[in-house]
Amino acid sequence: MRGDALLISPHDADPLSWFSSRYLPIAFGGVALSLGAVTIIASWPHSKPVPQLIAFLCFAVAFPLIGRLTAPHRTGFRLRHAIVPLLLSWVGVGLSAIGYARGTMPVEHWWAPIAAACVLMALITRSSALKLSCYALASTVVCALATGLVWHGELDPWPPLSIALIAGITPLMGGIAAAVYSGYMVSHTLVARDAAASGHGTRSGVQEHASAVLRNGRISAVAETVSTFLVRIARRGEVGDDDRAEAAALADRVRSVLVARVQSTWLDDLAAEHELTVLDPNGRAERMTAPQRAVVRGILSTVLGSPMLEPGTLRISLRGQPDDATAVDVRMKLTMPEARRVRLLAPYYLTLQTVARDLHWEAGEQLRVRFQLPATPRQSLLQQTYLPE
Repeated sequence: MRGDALLISPHDADPLSWFSSRYLPIAFGGVALSLGAVTIIASWPHSKPVPQLIAFLCFAVAFPLIGRLTAPHRTGFRLRHAIVPLLLSWVGVGLSAIGYARGTMPVEHWWAPIAAACVLMALITRSSALKLSCYALASTVVCALATGLVWHGELDPWPPLSIALIAGITPLMGGIAAAVYSGYMVSHTLVARDAAASGHGTRSGVQEHASAVLRNGRISAVAETVSTFLVRIARRGEVGDDDRAEAAALADRVRSVLVARVQSTWLDDLAAEHELTVLDPNGRAERMTAPQRAVVRGILSTVLGSPMLEPGTLRISLRGQPDDATAVDVRMKLTMPEARRVRLLAPYYLTLQTVARDLHWEAGEQLRVRFQLPATPRQSLLQQTYLPE
């Protein structure tokens, strides 16, 4: 496992692959709350019901809160976001211990430590391995202290220290498992990203597109017309007044095509071939590096080739930033389930992270992908010298 994988959450390493993270809190919340409900009902006559119900309510609030805070479209998940559901789980553990203070529940059947471990598992996608380890240690201490302070197990054959260890081992093992899984996934994602960044196939894709533009674009059409005119003159061996007028018209046409071609970008060429709306008033598409251009064109070409794209809904907008970066906003409507949309764009997302920053994925009726392409020294020089804004 790579060392830097311990400090990065799976979502930060690969936001798109963790698009299904919305289901993780639901799954672990269902397990924890089902176990808690069954245990509370079974031990109802032998425990204090009010603390147990309040403890159950704390966990019932913690899991939906995690689901909201770790939603794929949300950004900026910090420690303050994780501490609220963790505090709810710790309060739930303490209240549940108070509810069983008379020792009517064997510690190995206690549901609250398992629920606390499920809270840790639900935080996997937005927490690094190092943070999950710290959360696990804190939950372990809380469970051990709860048993040590209020648990007097008449049904437990073990001494108090053993009871505290049994209660604390569950969240500890759950947190360690979550940390190992998080680190493993991040490590493999970073390796795949580095491999994509070091690939040499992107430049050939750009060159192939440029050749296609020359073959099929307006320059090719006017070149064929000029060639036909010159061949006809050469075969006839003389130039008449009509030929001179046609030559002047062809010269004007060639001039206008060349001027339009110089002022257009590769995005304009793509829009001319397909139903694509381009908002790039300053021609920032031409400032992209070859890898940046290849990834963006790959995303657009993939979407344009999908029969599920609603016609006229694909739009890309490029605008400059104060640091000369290029903010890219791609919007589209795809009539397919969310999981299929994820699989459609997933091959490009890892590569995009190697050339872009501040990636945002917004689901809904209209799919939206936003990111920034940092400027290169060459781009800055071009802006200062040739392309003032």
